[in-house]
Amino acid sequence: MKPLIHNFHNILLKSVLIGAIASFASCSQQQTDKEIKADITVKAKSNLNFAGVNYTVNKGLVTLTGKCPSEYAKEEIEGAIKSINIVKSFIDSIKVAPVTITTDQPLKQAVDSLLMNYAAVDAEVSNDTVTLMGEANRRDFAELMQKMKKLNPLQIKSNVKVEQ
Repeated sequence: MKPLIHNFHNILLKSVLIGAIASFASCSQQQTDKEIKADITVKAKSNLNFAGVNYTVNKGLVTLTGKCPSEYAKEEIEGAIKSINIVKSFIDSIKVAPVTITTDQPLKQAVDSLLMNYAAVDAEVSNDTVTLMGEANRRDFAELMQKMKKLNPLQIKSNVKVEQ
């Protein structure tokens, strides 16, 4: 009987260790994603080519959407992303199209700065309305909404998938 109990304890211990390692890796990847998003946000603030571009990060994969004014601007954005060593890869869905910098630009920059801590959440700003997209866990989403309200947009719309 003792070998059977001993075997069960070994299996249980291994399961707990594997779970702990997976959890640590997940937390570590989330932190890396936040670091990538923060780096992109800093680059975006100093480069007007990012004015019409949105970005999210998930497991080291950067997804770029929106528009930029020229192929040269698009290449410059791609280069900025490639210069971040911890980026595993990126998906570029940026369209070359006219970008109009409006009175929403200061709000967009404030929203982007706030979102640097929420790697999988993105936002569009138009007519003083913020539309949130992406994914977040329940706690992070509640925290994000409180912070977003402090920016005083006219309206906040959420298309965020909230995970348990």
